[in-house]
Amino acid sequence: KATKTDEGFLVDSPIVARIGIQEYRDAAGNTRRELRLPEEVFHPDSLASMRGKPITVDHPNCGKVTSKDAYRVTVGMILAEGKQDGDNVRTDITIHSPDSIGDRRELSLGYTAILDEEPGEWNGQKYDAIQRTIRVNHLSVVKKGRAGVARLNMDSNEEVFINQQEQQTMSMVKVKLDSGLEYDAAPEVVAELNKLRADASVLSKTRRHSET
Repeated sequence: KATKTDEGFLVDSPIVARIGIQEYRDAAGNTRRELRLPEEVFHPDSLASMRGKPITVDHPNCGKVTSKDAYRVTVGMILAEGKQDGDNVRTDITIHSPDSIGDRRELSLGYTAILDEEPGEWNGQKYDAIQRTIRVNHLSVVKKGRAGVARLNMDSNEEVFINQQEQQTMSMVKVKLDSGLEYDAAPEVVAELNKLRADASVLSKTRRHSET
């Protein structure tokens, strides 16, 4: 399950990729069916290429993220190498700016690959090419991912929890103590403090009146 750190960062260990045939569109708008073989997807160099790569909101217009534009598009980071999980790849990620992803929950890797343009058939399904030498460049949080199984591990209850936490933080107000120090406090705490102060003031006036 996705969790939030004290700083508000979103931490998760989701599926980010899978083996099999996936559909892509070329520059002419034609659909291509490209095969991602287990030996390519789970190759140690491919899995290792995930570590330290940036996380973006949607795939950036620049295509491949580099040091020249990473500061503009990065909202998080892939923390570890990928690990095989059945037919899938799973890894550890942190999203530093959860607010920036909106209602996006699915994940899509941006990577380079060498295409073997030899068509064939795999598990009874035809493909147009095989992806070789897969190297990850970035991971994007999107509304609809190609893999179908890659998504953040968040359900509706966790989303509500996050919203409630954000609302609580936004509603904090300043309270000033008699010593002159100021602190952030929830509205209900300030209301209770003001009530206690009012009761103390009334009690003090009552005592003075009884003494006279």
